[in-house]
Amino acid sequence: MGPMYTKPVGEICKKHGLGHHFYADDSQLYLSFEPTDGAAQNETLNRVEKCLQDIISWMNTNMLKLNTDKTEVIVFSSQNNAKFVEGLTVKVGDSTIKPSQFVRNLGAWFDSRMNMKHHINAISRSCFGQIRQIGHIRQYLTPNATKSLVNSLVTSRLDYCNALLYGTQTSAIKKLQNVQNTAARVITRTSRYSHITPVLKELHWLPVEKRIHFKILTNTFKALNGQSPVYLKNLLEVYEPKRNLRSKNEATSLVIPTKIKSVSNGERSFMYAAPKLWNSLPSNVRGSLTLNSFKKALKTHLFLQSYAT
Repeated sequence: MGPMYTKPVGEICKKHGLGHHFYADDSQLYLSFEPTDGAAQNETLNRVEKCLQDIISWMNTNMLKLNTDKTEVIVFSSQNNAKFVEGLTVKVGDSTIKPSQFVRNLGAWFDSRMNMKHHINAISRSCFGQIRQIGHIRQYLTPNATKSLVNSLVTSRLDYCNALLYGTQTSAIKKLQNVQNTAARVITRTSRYSHITPVLKELHWLPVEKRIHFKILTNTFKALNGQSPVYLKNLLEVYEPKRNLRSKNEATSLVIPTKIKSVSNGERSFMYAAPKLWNSLPSNVRGSLTLNSFKKALKTHLFLQSYAT
């Protein structure tokens, strides 16, 4: 759906109270509801289906067509609430669509429990495939050329959308760390039995978990300085002391939300994770004036945390 068509469709979504995101070749509608409340669930489904009916009607009027074959539905819920949404279906035109267990969203795989296991498995398979290909020609490459290939074909995949992985299970992050460790061994031709930490330190690579923190904190800095979408900035609240304190003149601190709906998933959200990570930074890092200086100070800080001896 091209940009010239998004505004009328967006107005239809707003009329029905649905959130929306439009991209070059993808449109997404979303809203939340209480899964244990049958009445709320029915009301939500009615709103979604009426919104889709209006969109289809508008598209027919403008000689467009909604492709139901490519339309997917996913319901995010906890394991405990999964039984309340098992029979949920959404009618789109003449088609009835059952929710998928996972869907692809701008290259990232979202699963119905938001544990990101499918996404992590997909990344691991893809990265190990690239590492094997590089390994076949490693003897013909210099270390710098190998490092460039790894950064282009492997590290870029590890870093893509990695902020979504904050708070996921340690075992899941360990899978991606194994990818990074293997890539480091290929570059340096280090034995699989040798300790990997000195190798990562020599390459000046942050471990996977710290790379996730780096991404979230970089997005936080951008949001606080007007360099990111407004909806991200609106998720953050700058701490304002009620009295004049010496700390008021120090670097910006953020308010950590005290009321979250879910400890498991709520604490993984940007509005919770960003303030928590941000407030843990030294004031000299938070007080950086430019994005480049912030990234440099942040990487130094995280690097020292990772490889402190």
